[in-house]
Amino acid sequence: MGILHYAYLVISVVLLAVTVQRLRGRSGPAPAATSLTSPIAAGALAGGLPGAHYACLAGLRARGLIDAVGLTGAPEPAGLTALEKAVLAACRRMDTAATVYDPEVMRQYDVVRDNLVRQGLLSGPAERDAARTRALTLFGWGFGGAAFILVPETPFWMFAVALVCVVAGFFALRVPEQTPGGRAVLNDLRRSNRHLHPASAPSWTVYGYSGAAMSAALFGAAAIWAADHEFADELGLPSAKAAGYNSGMYSGGGCGGSSGSACGSGSSSCSGGSGSSCGGGGGGGCGGGGG
Repeated sequence: MGILHYAYLVISVVLLAVTVQRLRGRSGPAPAATSLTSPIAAGALAGGLPGAHYACLAGLRARGLIDAVGLTGAPEPAGLTALEKAVLAACRRMDTAATVYDPEVMRQYDVVRDNLVRQGLLSGPAERDAARTRALTLFGWGFGGAAFILVPETPFWMFAVALVCVVAGFFALRVPEQTPGGRAVLNDLRRSNRHLHPASAPSWTVYGYSGAAMSAALFGAAAIWAADHEFADELGLPSAKAAGYNSGMYSGGGCGGSSGSACGSGSSSCSGGSGSSCGGGGGGGCGGGGG
């Protein structure tokens, strides 16, 4: 076996070791993370654009400001967030469920998401660019090693190592929407707000608009179904069962990315939010059935 073969093996081992370390870091112990008290930020963390939109709808509905077709005519109170104000403004021009597509709503969602990226709770462009670079390096190295098939007496293990590099490249390419810190914060929020789980049938009258918003933020469309069945039905949200009643999770893990990608890709082309439910919920969020 020639020195070239040895060099290829050594460099491959180094590349694979770095990749494994990075992958373990994505799913390993979470660093100390900040707490999160804003329902809209919690919704963005849990379900991307649909999650933040659900939190807005639930909070505004609990305040008596909106119904399924738009504004109720109630005076706008002080203290609304920029995203809630954007949803209210959009309700003047379109049905409530469609406000998720409003450009200003998407822009304000991007502001919320960017803040979560800065706090280290969501993956951002830097993480995705680094992942693409690692993946392309592994792909190139793997396919380059496979080209040794043209060299006489190339040992079989060269092709095996090249194949492992290519496969590792696919794993390296995927970047979870939530960072380990983000997952830790979200798990803490769900534990501390178990009383808002749809299975507990929390009353929006009892817990107020902030409780309503947090319930929808953490548990998606199922929370709206549990608290206001008529409103959820009129919005065209997926059924409580389809929305993930038991797990209390968004069906697609949250239509990740920015608004441009959410429901367009999503916060993931309504894919990470998933198909017709886009992150556990639809109608009122991503795609009329569209995390």
